[in-house]
Amino acid sequence: MQIRTATIIATLAAVMFVVAFQAFAVDMKQQPPQKPGADQCGAGGRGCVSEREKAYMDLGYRLLPKSSSSAIANFARACAERPQWADDCKHRPVIILKRLGLTLDD
Repeated sequence: MQIRTATIIATLAAVMFVVAFQAFAVDMKQQPPQKPGADQCGAGGRGCVSEREKAYMDLGYRLLPKSSSSAIANFARACAERPQWADDCKHRPVIILKRLGLTLDD
């Protein structure tokens, strides 16, 4: 009698699991994939960059070819946020890295 009760309980648990999983799978299929909004890119909003920052990234890769991606990203962000640095950003990028406390090897 105990084996039969245990078997019935195990079977009911398995059936409940399958039904719950199927309901979850159907719910997931009905939802369209979520696209991040224009103000929300990447994890926690990171990953969004303005067109100005993209332009400075391209410039950084050309003018600072031996620098790390991290240093170039910091360079681009700083240049995009500080228009008063535009001349130095375009002609003397190493000065920008120094202002940020970075070197070509960072």
